[in-house]
Amino acid sequence: MLKKLVLFLLLLTVFIYITNPTGNYLSIPTENSKPVEVYFCPQDDCAGVFADVVYSSNESVFCAFYDVDLPEVVSALDSVGAELVTDENRALSGLMHNKFCIIDEKIVLTGSYNPTESGVRNNNNLLVIHSVYLSENYLDEFEELRNGEFGLGKNVKYPAINFNGNRMENYFCPEDNCASRIIETINSAQESIYFMAFSFTLDEIGDLLIEKHNQGVSVKGVFEKFGNSRYSEYEKLREAGIDAVWDKNPKNMHHKVFIIDNKTVITGSTNPTKAGTSKNDENVLIIHNRVIADKYLGEFNRLYHE
Repeated sequence: MLKKLVLFLLLLTVFIYITNPTGNYLSIPTENSKPVEVYFCPQDDCAGVFADVVYSSNESVFCAFYDVDLPEVVSALDSVGAELVTDENRALSGLMHNKFCIIDEKIVLTGSYNPTESGVRNNNNLLVIHSVYLSENYLDEFEELRNGEFGLGKNVKYPAINFNGNRMENYFCPEDNCASRIIETINSAQESIYFMAFSFTLDEIGDLLIEKHNQGVSVKGVFEKFGNSRYSEYEKLREAGIDAVWDKNPKNMHHKVFIIDNKTVITGSTNPTKAGTSKNDENVLIIHNRVIADKYLGEFNRLYHE
């Protein structure tokens, strides 16, 4: 009997490790809060949303931006005494490419949106998430950046949470191996993969999309024309028969988004590039939620059919 129990525990340990080698399989916290708010710029007033959430703070605002110079956002940040880290603060390394704020240690603003004058007409996404657990993750990352730890740091404290009954994953690059997380999620696709990419040069993801296409999965994508180079995955995907198009926005299509099976969204600051996943300081959210996925699908269809 003892031998059977030992064998059972050993097999359970192996299963847990294979399922989630980070060791967090049995420690996913549950949180019930306000629904995630999703905004798409420029059709939504992302600057106004951003400023309003910042003005709502009662205790603290900590932000990390690649760049910020939009007057109404700068004014809001100044008025509440926000602490700010930008790409200018880093030493010689990859870019500090994050775009997030933590409000009162309970609200996270994140996505692809840089609050800059040049970016006002760019296509971006902005999320407002009321979550203590995610706030703790992002605050830990902010403290690393404030201490000059760019592209370094500890693994994320809560890589996954059960948020309003749906799984939400959160990773920081490069320490949490973002490429593997993105690839794992894309590889789970059974029906469809739709993406919007400002810069897409990572062969591993391009090759996986071709593999999924050859398996019968519907793969479609919108590329930013500014990102066209000899390193872009655009021509390779087109030659493989994948339906990929250039964005028509005369400014920039700045999303970094994959929508999997109309039920999972990968978003954040991370472009599917080698620098984005292994050199720059970045963040990724993987949201398993059909309602959220449907909103991103609407943005994809709008850009795809422009």
